[in-house]
Amino acid sequence: MKAVGAEAGVALYYDRTTVGHWLAGAIPRQAARLFVVEALARRLGRPVGAEEAGFPPERLPVPDPQSAVAHPAVALERLAQDSLMMLSGRGEERPFRVASVAVPGWPHARPDGVGAADPAEPAPPFQLRELQAVERFFAASIDSFGGVHARRALLAYVGHDVTKLYPSRPSRDRHSAVLCGAARLAYLAARMSGDAGRNGAAQLCLEHAMSLAAAAPDPVTWALALRGMSERACLLGHVGAAVRAAQGAEAVGLAGAPWHTRAFVLAQSGVAHAAAGSRRDALTALNAAERALERAALPGSEDARSGPFDSYPRAALVYQQGQTLRALGDLEGALRAWRTSLDLRADSDCRGRMLTHCQMAGTLLAAGELEESCSAAGAAVDLAVALHSEQARNALKRLTHELVPYRRSAVVRQLMRRIRQTPEVLR
Repeated sequence: MKAVGAEAGVALYYDRTTVGHWLAGAIPRQAARLFVVEALARRLGRPVGAEEAGFPPERLPVPDPQSAVAHPAVALERLAQDSLMMLSGRGEERPFRVASVAVPGWPHARPDGVGAADPAEPAPPFQLRELQAVERFFAASIDSFGGVHARRALLAYVGHDVTKLYPSRPSRDRHSAVLCGAARLAYLAARMSGDAGRNGAAQLCLEHAMSLAAAAPDPVTWALALRGMSERACLLGHVGAAVRAAQGAEAVGLAGAPWHTRAFVLAQSGVAHAAAGSRRDALTALNAAERALERAALPGSEDARSGPFDSYPRAALVYQQGQTLRALGDLEGALRAWRTSLDLRADSDCRGRMLTHCQMAGTLLAAGELEESCSAAGAAVDLAVALHSEQARNALKRLTHELVPYRRSAVVRQLMRRIRQTPEVLR
């Protein structure tokens, strides 16, 4: 149960006495009940209801794509309400529900590409222009500074302002533009929530992104949300859920999608399959991602848009190549990939470079290259000082823990002293 809480950024304190009180009929607070139920669900490998756990009946509201298609304005309002709840802290304490990671079918006849909200329209409505500007700002903020601090600003914008952009008059183009834009902001809120260690909140944001994408309708954003669900599950070690979500993203998001989107979706499939030990599937997905990104780079193959959802940097693909190869046991291949990723990364992508250095340091340590590992770890420490990212802190904490057995080494002692002199990087 403590592990379930830790995934959501919640420290749970209980002992045998606490459990004894529960067995005697005492009812824990609602947030604690959610974590108890999720812990039981993981042990049993299936969803568990509150009543099965001996608690009063309750339901954790989950956005529903079918309902969003029928009532898009209601779905948008629910996103706003949940954003304000998370902003107040009341919606933060929710578990990442592994057994309930559902991959619903696309609720339309067929995934035939982006709907009426296609940002490639020559004259996008003002609502779409505003939402795209907000997307660019917050996506750049995540890469440069991490997701912890600016997350509150994004939740406030989604909670207070997005519903005001939804036209009151019937207008399919403008309705779809707002729904698609809101879905993508929910996706960014999920990235920020995960980066802040709030993985249950991240899952909720991704579920909202799927519902609004269904309402738009926009199968590409639907696939992006499922891809985000796969990445989140993979980071938490829930490999089966990661593979299911990745396969769901492929099933819907590759038909008629831009080549960079296909590469983005397929790269995560490679990472998920590698984590599951499926070497052939992992390398097949990775090779397909590389071919898709090559097609995206051909003249005339993509339009000239420049938003965060309109491209997939090669540095990011090569980073995921490194993750895939590392999971498959190819240390040298992973190191080559991460060195290439560092060479290609923009200077402004502080978070990406820091995580890449951490990956390199851990892999170099596994390969027996202690001095090189400490050098990469030192570069990660330098970058971590400017970041507000729980994921980056956790990566550095894991790395320092791995270095503990080598603490008698002079280079390790020097690195540990450097970390102690900058304690903010591990707070």
